[in-house]
Amino acid sequence: MSISGRSLWQLQLFSMVVLIVPMIVYPAMLGTELQKFVPTYILYELLFYFIVTFILYRQVTFFQAIQISGVCLIYRMLLGCLFSFLLAAVHSMSMNISFTLGMFSYLPALLLHIIATPLMVKPVLDGVYSQSFRGRVVKSIEMPLSAPKELGMTALAYSRERKSAKPSSRTSSKTVSYKNPMDHRMAKEVQTTNSEMNGFDRATKWVGEDGSVRLVAVIDNEGLLLSNFTRGGVVAEDIAPHALTIMATCAQRMEKLDFDTPERIDLVLKGERIVLATEKNCSLMVIADRRSDDLLNIRINQAIEMLRKYMSERYSAELHPTMEKSYA
Repeated sequence: MSISGRSLWQLQLFSMVVLIVPMIVYPAMLGTELQKFVPTYILYELLFYFIVTFILYRQVTFFQAIQISGVCLIYRMLLGCLFSFLLAAVHSMSMNISFTLGMFSYLPALLLHIIATPLMVKPVLDGVYSQSFRGRVVKSIEMPLSAPKELGMTALAYSRERKSAKPSSRTSSKTVSYKNPMDHRMAKEVQTTNSEMNGFDRATKWVGEDGSVRLVAVIDNEGLLLSNFTRGGVVAEDIAPHALTIMATCAQRMEKLDFDTPERIDLVLKGERIVLATEKNCSLMVIADRRSDDLLNIRINQAIEMLRKYMSERYSAELHPTMEKSYA
């Protein structure tokens, strides 16, 4: 649990705002009427906090949602008490009347406090439950790395079985020349229709499970699309090949500035975020919403590791003969 001083300062600032604004408006009712206290309204308020909790905290558990809802209710009542004291002090009314108005009857202030409370306490609660959320995220992210074991074989046996599989008769008749034999092998694997999911597909699918992602693509060094995941009508064939152009342009600029070639580029646009990562024989391109969270970065790192591991196990046997011929 780590609550920063900044989050507490923000909570105090916003609390002052939601207390002062109703004081400026009072006694205007703004189209509402004075309400009587009904215990059922407390249950409705708790239900509202419970629903909002699942919207604001995607990794929250059922028990944690109940706790957060209770915290919101307590803090809303605290705001109501402070507002009641302000009414009694400024308008010279009895504490009994001011308490009834501030806690349950004066709807303009009551509705403002109820709606604002979950948003105000969120920075503080993020620090309280951060370790719990992070633990659940890391546990769920580590699961895809053991995906080949679910097939009842080791990663090496999985690779050997894939090598012995015969290509399907439905392959593309288009002839493409490749400078690197490894690129030709990867292109051949993508063109064959195989019911089993290869390493490229697993990587793109894993990143695509994040709801903010619109496109995930793996491209070889010749610009061929090896695997992709799209959402929202994005056409991968039109966008993905430009990843190599962006990487090459950036590398040229860095070389002129006497910097090393970047391994990853993270572009933040007005409404989108583009992440480009390159490996020895392929590149990963991700397009997501600008407001994507840190969980997407973790998924991208995991996908790059999955690609690196898959290529090392799948194509290392073909790279060694090529390297021996080049040095012969």
